[in-house]
Amino acid sequence: MTDRLRVILEMGKKRRVVAGAMDWPGLDRWGTSEGDALDKLSSYLPRYVGVAERAGLGSAFARAQSAPRTLAGRERRPRSSGRRHRP
Repeated sequence: MTDRLRVILEMGKKRRVVAGAMDWPGLDRWGTSEGDALDKLSSYLPRYVGVAERAGLGSAFARAQSAPRTLAGRERRPRSSGRRHRP
């Protein structure tokens, strides 16, 4: 775990962007733009505290989200459907 919230941005084809925390499974939100997705992810952080605490990682999560708007390492990737087409 890092002291900053590392975020990956997945760019969809139809104006959909997913922002996900790389070190915190399940902590992701989508929006219609990068800024919208990051704002939604930031607004959800207080709700995720309980999840981190139940996992025994409450203090690590508190450090990661302590500084406002410290979303580090924004990595951008094109989004795929996750399906592999078989011949």
